[in-house]
Amino acid sequence: MTTAQENLPPDASPGLPFPKYFSALTMPSRQEIARAIFLQKPAFDGITDLVPITLESKIHDNAAGPRTATSVLVCNSLIKMFTGLEVDQAINSTDPFSAEALPSILVTDNVPAIVMDRRESFISLPSITVKETDEIPSNHFTHSILNFSIFPIADPLRRLQEIKRTVRGAGGGVVAVLTWRRFGASEVIHAAQQIVRPNLPPMRLPHPEFLQEGVLEGLVTEVQKRKSPEKECCDGARLGWD
Repeated sequence: MTTAQENLPPDASPGLPFPKYFSALTMPSRQEIARAIFLQKPAFDGITDLVPITLESKIHDNAAGPRTATSVLVCNSLIKMFTGLEVDQAINSTDPFSAEALPSILVTDNVPAIVMDRRESFISLPSITVKETDEIPSNHFTHSILNFSIFPIADPLRRLQEIKRTVRGAGGGVVAVLTWRRFGASEVIHAAQQIVRPNLPPMRLPHPEFLQEGVLEGLVTEVQKRKSPEKECCDGARLGWD
């Protein structure tokens, strides 16, 4: 008999909740997405300062979850396209959802229900490809954006090495780690559980060491192998590039 734990993605930490837990998170409300877009905009401004996002960019929304990063990119493209245009110019401008209006964006996740929902969300945007995590060529992306995708993986160091492999070096690419200092979300999860199910033990979460500041920074430094430029572009987010 196959257990729920055996249905976890192969690279997931054994401490993760079952996949159906993440499937329940596939339909965030419009208000939640809008708030997340607002909060992440400073980080994306920092990303474009380092490696500008253009129509030639190749972007990876890594472990996309509720599609926040891609939503920010689409919103920013729309704002840039229509800023300064008169109404008649805007009406007659390029279709904002065409392949000519957006950079190439790959949206990946290893939870099938999330992939299915994201695919339906972006079905009208030909520049956006949604699929489960798959083999990606080296030196490919100009931008790789990740939020929580390091913390729940069985081997975080290997995941970081793989991310670096896929991003262009020599100043041509940037990796944006939006949750940089520590995995504070686990504290929020446990606090919420104390309210809704105080009689049950806290949900077991992988890699408790990530609750401490500096742990992820140490892993990133190890992956870089040499000192590379980096800057903290806003509270909790850091950007690094070769």
